[in-house]
Amino acid sequence: MQRDFVALLLADSAIAGRFGTRIHWVERPQGSGLPAAVLYIVSEVNKYTTQAPDRLVMTRVQIDVFADTYADADQAFRVLKAKLNGY
Repeated sequence: MQRDFVALLLADSAIAGRFGTRIHWVERPQGSGLPAAVLYIVSEVNKYTTQAPDRLVMTRVQIDVFADTYADADQAFRVLKAKLNGY
């Protein structure tokens, strides 16, 4: 799921143009450029039917955006939000 999620983000030209490859899970490598995004899984909920789990998992992901200025971080956040809102 993690690789697929990053691939989904980087397939968007606006996100790839803004972040390059600076989207990481759990920690940002020291010295990596900005802006950057760090992703965290904050919860996973399995779905069940009356007979068994249905193999679908609802996962919530937290995204922290880092940039040199608040304005840069806000713009980078808006690019991510435009892709993910309602997805």
